[in-house]
Amino acid sequence: QPRRITGKELNLIQGSPDWLAARTKYFTASEANAMMGESKYQSRSALLKQKATGISVEVDAATQARFDNGHATEAACRPFAEEVIGAELYPVVAIDDSEKFLASSDGVASQDGAITWLPIGWEHKALNASLVELVKAGTVPDSHKWQLVHQCMVFGFEKILFSVSDGTRENHH
Repeated sequence: QPRRITGKELNLIQGSPDWLAARTKYFTASEANAMMGESKYQSRSALLKQKATGISVEVDAATQARFDNGHATEAACRPFAEEVIGAELYPVVAIDDSEKFLASSDGVASQDGAITWLPIGWEHKALNASLVELVKAGTVPDSHKWQLVHQCMVFGFEKILFSVSDGTRENHH
């Protein structure tokens, strides 16, 4: 059933300087795993210190390369995810009604060209053998679960397609 997402949509492009600046003002979906103590990249206490001081760790070249690969495989995989969902997917950034939480969805489903959003999201991760095995088994690991829960809270998603791929149809799981 088409309806508007519940969060307040922000006119931001993921990865842009304005998006990076906005992320400092809110608790974000990508930080949710650290909030819950389930992140292998950041501890809960390091996240709290970052939020309290506004000082974040600079992204090194290896991490940036991982981010760039993730964005490239996400873009290449989008058409395959659209086939699975049966709707077009648009990246959207939004905050919740309390204006405390921000989420950047890799794809919000729309059947009318981004006018009305369906309560279905898409989250993409770059190919990783352990993630593939979990996805094939129908499981989302705890290290990613809280990001999806956060997105459901902000966007009002009823479900999220969680994909892992290298950007090819053969390796889209």
